[in-house]
Amino acid sequence: SKLAPGNRKGAATGVYNTTQSIGLALGGVAGGWILKHEGASAVFYTCSGLVLCWLVIALNMKAPPLRRA
Repeated sequence: SKLAPGNRKGAATGVYNTTQSIGLALGGVAGGWILKHEGASAVFYTCSGLVLCWLVIALNMKAPPLRRA
């Protein structure tokens, strides 16, 4: 909500919270499916790969500009 205009902060927070909840639900389902079909080591390697992808993206992100209230 830091980047959203003042009249859209509520909507931005709602979208963020909704996608976070969907990610939590789908992550558990995907992890269970991988565990059932491929085993525990595949869950570990899949999660490790996703973390590495996130790190590459996060390290290339720029900090948002500071806004004064």
